[in-house]
Amino acid sequence: MFKLVKNNKLLYLVSLFLIVLYSCMDIAKSILMSEIFDNQKLVESVTSGIWIVLIFLGFYLMIIVFQQFVVEVLKNKIRFNLNKGLYGTYLKMYPNEFKKYDSSMIINELNNEVNVITEQYISAKLNVFFLFISFILGSIYIGMLSLGILLFLYICGLSILLLNQLFSDQFKKNQKKLLESQQRWIKVIKNFCVNFKVIRNYSIENKFEELLDKSNRDLEIKTVKSNGFMKIVSAMNTAFSQIMFFGTLLFGVVLINSGMLTVGKLIGIVQASNMIIMPISNYINLKNSINASVPILMEFEEKLKYVPSDGTIVMEKPLENINVSNLSFAYEDKLVLKDVNLIFERGNKYLIVGKSGCGKSTLLELIAKQQTSMNISVNKYRLSDVTFSSYASHFSYLTQKDYLLPFDLKTNITLNNKNDSNFEDILSILNLEEFAKKSKYKFADDAPEISGGELQRINLARAIYNKKEWLFLDEAFSSLDEKTMISIEENLLKRDDLSIIAISHKLIPETVKLYDQVILINDKKAVVYDSRTFISEKLIT
Repeated sequence: MFKLVKNNKLLYLVSLFLIVLYSCMDIAKSILMSEIFDNQKLVESVTSGIWIVLIFLGFYLMIIVFQQFVVEVLKNKIRFNLNKGLYGTYLKMYPNEFKKYDSSMIINELNNEVNVITEQYISAKLNVFFLFISFILGSIYIGMLSLGILLFLYICGLSILLLNQLFSDQFKKNQKKLLESQQRWIKVIKNFCVNFKVIRNYSIENKFEELLDKSNRDLEIKTVKSNGFMKIVSAMNTAFSQIMFFGTLLFGVVLINSGMLTVGKLIGIVQASNMIIMPISNYINLKNSINASVPILMEFEEKLKYVPSDGTIVMEKPLENINVSNLSFAYEDKLVLKDVNLIFERGNKYLIVGKSGCGKSTLLELIAKQQTSMNISVNKYRLSDVTFSSYASHFSYLTQKDYLLPFDLKTNITLNNKNDSNFEDILSILNLEEFAKKSKYKFADDAPEISGGELQRINLARAIYNKKEWLFLDEAFSSLDEKTMISIEENLLKRDDLSIIAISHKLIPETVKLYDQVILINDKKAVVYDSRTFISEKLIT
């Protein structure tokens, strides 16, 4: 708990103070009720009694409203900090580390799991403190009036605590299964959105509906099992609390008949008994809620301890060369590249070609430090020893799967950076002038209504505007028509200030000849050609 409130200590202490004050008002209510029945002056002066009650209720209302508001503010600040800590952790990761996490899992963490911690764990912890204070004050008050009734309440409370201890592990299991089910449900919804065209075009609505139904049914069952089980146990605890309440009342009647208690004192005890009965009952329910959320909190704490395995060298000088030496790379047991040796020099243009699945994109990912390798060096530094941010400041890495940011067109291209580049000229080079006129709005977060060609041209505009020394292009022209592709690619290849490493399946002699070298990936190895030899030997397919 203290780790969660460390950024809001003052607010947390104010919450605790108000909880204590609220508990004191409960004791004051018991004393007031006892006085109303036993104090003859109050009985005779109804007007005075009404004013005392009204003043008390005014203070009571003011304290409870303020206390509830402060607790709500505290919970939402903790929710903010949890989300910030989580996405801050993800932002520190290398691209290859981040790829291990499915987006639906991250969405689930930033929504369902954060809500579980704030609504179940934080609320429960604050309520436990409130119940503890109420229990202590109530015990003192009742103990001063009747030790017998206090002992009766303690014995009943201990019995309920021991009984509920039997359900502790089951709450944890149910909650974990529920969150897993919620994650699967989010994943199915995501697949539904991504594959909607395929579903409709291939008329597999019924098949996908079965998948949605199955996941939806699983979510329903797990929710009922988790929440329903907790409700059943909670109802059982409520029944026990009623037994304690009426037991206290009957015990008090016996004491009145024996002359050991007055009616007024019994009324005060009955009112104060709620400060013992309800804390015991509610504590048990809250403890069950805390037990259910502990596994999630432990996972969160473990993730927030993440330390990026980044290098220590900050590369400030221009990126002069990239050396690939005896590079072999495999995905699990599948070898993709073997003994690759290549040198990329600043100012030159390199084209990587080969069949689909031969390892071209993997090689470019390794060069761009999207994957980790010990066999690549830059400016004589081992790439794994260079900090990711300082290395990434030297290149733009474009793929055919890049998306737009949820900003307007200009911000997507300039990223709010200001340099000497002329924004309008770049729009002209990439044939985006007309598109810019109709794109004053912000792009949708995950479904921008633009063509693949427009998307690639916007990403190219961003790379050019932000003046990176190197361009890493993975099928960055694949969605363009041939005429537009040739025009834009020629413009980039003729620029002396750019170093380019590109992957392409569309091999057009007019552009291929502008590259200094063509690297053919075949049978896991890399063979280097100068572009004219590559063309003359008719290696273009």
